[in-house]
Amino acid sequence: MSPPSYREVLPAPILRRFIECYWFLRADRAAPSDPQPILPDGCMELVFNLGAPFRRCHPDGRSPWSEEQPSRMLVGQMDHHVTVRATGPVDVVGVRFHPTGAHPLFRFPMAELANELVPLEDVVALPERFGSASSMEDRRRTLDAILSTRFENTATLDSDFERAVGSVVEAEGRVSTDTLAALMGVGPRQLERRFRERVGLGPKRFAKVLRFQSVFRRAFLDERPWAELALDCGYYDQAHFIRDFKSFTGRSPSALFSHENAVTRVFTRRRRKSGLYNTSF
Repeated sequence: MSPPSYREVLPAPILRRFIECYWFLRADRAAPSDPQPILPDGCMELVFNLGAPFRRCHPDGRSPWSEEQPSRMLVGQMDHHVTVRATGPVDVVGVRFHPTGAHPLFRFPMAELANELVPLEDVVALPERFGSASSMEDRRRTLDAILSTRFENTATLDSDFERAVGSVVEAEGRVSTDTLAALMGVGPRQLERRFRERVGLGPKRFAKVLRFQSVFRRAFLDERPWAELALDCGYYDQAHFIRDFKSFTGRSPSALFSHENAVTRVFTRRRRKSGLYNTSF
């Protein structure tokens, strides 16, 4: 069986202030896949599943793999992992928002969707227009057409807040809340409210997710042990890193890295950096 094919492309210029990229994932498989942990990454996403259904595993005692995931869903900000399994051929199209990019489209507090995977029709009406479009370019054009219409009447973004969030992305989470509050000229409570409303997580938790993800991006380019990479990413010591790691993944670093699968890898080791987070459009 061939490995999964994963590609990212930029949206139309008019959308780039809101959307980081479109992504396309395909894999040919005739039987159910192994469990695939999807890890927090600091972004909300629209997901269109055009292949076989995915099923979600619940760690709370419910029957495993009993919940079939919607074919069109909105994935809120996550601060813990979700484990899914493909039941057949994989053909998924995704829209990855910038951390502040989803709020102008949905126009309600993003914290309401934290750690939720909800059917898209429950939160917004978007037409199903993929039809026979099977190539990546055709699907990109379809997404541009759908989303350009939705975003053309959005309210003006708060540039000061965008810059503050962009500074957290640029620093890969290594920014204090005091620094953010001073940058925006607000107090800690107002900072918390704005992050929860427009990003979906509070500033401390959001920064932790970005720092956690930065370890994976380092591992993409650096063959040193994960413990050394964690120190480079701002963790005080190994115990600090393991504590955060387990809170996000449910397992130890050695357990995850030794059994890392292809689907998890494409969502954690991508070369995403703040160069895509561009507020000049």
